[in-house]
Amino acid sequence: PLVIIGMLGSKTLLFVIFIIVVTSCTTTQLRMPSSQYEVYNNSEMRNSLKLAASNGILFHLPIETLQGYEKSEIDPKCKNREMPFWSERMSIYLNYLKQHPELYSKFHVFEIKQGDHKKIELQKDLFDGGITLSIQYEKLESRGEVGLSTQLPCENATRAEFINKIMTKTLFDFPSTDELNTTLMAAKEKPDIERFKFATDFFVYLADRGVLFRFDHDKSFERYAENKYILADVFNKLSAEVKTFKDETHFGLWVKKINENSEQAGLIQLFALEKSKEQKTGIKVDSQGELHRKNTGEKDLTYIFTTYKVEADVLQVVSIAEVNKCLQKLTSEMGPFKFRQPADAKDRDSYLYPGYECKL
Repeated sequence: PLVIIGMLGSKTLLFVIFIIVVTSCTTTQLRMPSSQYEVYNNSEMRNSLKLAASNGILFHLPIETLQGYEKSEIDPKCKNREMPFWSERMSIYLNYLKQHPELYSKFHVFEIKQGDHKKIELQKDLFDGGITLSIQYEKLESRGEVGLSTQLPCENATRAEFINKIMTKTLFDFPSTDELNTTLMAAKEKPDIERFKFATDFFVYLADRGVLFRFDHDKSFERYAENKYILADVFNKLSAEVKTFKDETHFGLWVKKINENSEQAGLIQLFALEKSKEQKTGIKVDSQGELHRKNTGEKDLTYIFTTYKVEADVLQVVSIAEVNKCLQKLTSEMGPFKFRQPADAKDRDSYLYPGYECKL
């Protein structure tokens, strides 16, 4: 090829080399996962999530849970913050329930939140009797003077600078799986609740990719024509779609990219549904800005979302096909010609900030 290029002249030489370079970059940048197993290869966690999904379990995770992290700190210059813990802790309970699947018959909603003391309880909704399994963890703080043998929460620090200063540690204490078993074994079977009757194929589709639907208690009570529950009908519509929608390209690609590049993603990611007058979809970044991230150590939560609205008693939901189409557009913009800033694989505190959306 070098001999032929030399004969074509200098202008063509530059053109041919340019095409070769771009083709190489594009192939590497835009390689699509061939299946859900390539998107999320943790088979044990996938099986745990799929079992919960097939049982129609919803997951409620307050923002304090999603943003919680353990830390050690002496002063703003010397501190260490661990990864957000919620997905790792949840996996322990889900793996236990996988070994005892009959316990899924005791509750509709799985919740992890901070409480005054660590405990597990079943909470019954006063409106219709829906059952929430509430796992509550306790925040623990300890303080002590820095000594000669204290492990400092910062690198490349001079120990003498911190001797006799106070270091604060923040940890979280969770109930054991034995307490989970005791609570559920003593409970009655959950009642049939209308708002929790829906097809679960969409949940299984997400679980196959290491993703949970982000549930909101209030949304599950919303109704429209003939007192139909909106959320249940949304799940039915999306479940019907994923039975035939087998596209593993851009949806899977961005689940994989978020998992690889966002510290907040952890073992499990989230998929959200929002009420909106405008039909839109894309990737959402929950953020209070760079200064807030630096001061608090909180990581920005990055997740795929879609929307719904009701007009003239007709429910409209932005489909998974439209989600995939939007993410395909994002893929194009993140290519070698138009790499979209400030999205940066090195910025693990806020991947894809400030987010990306497509309006239909």
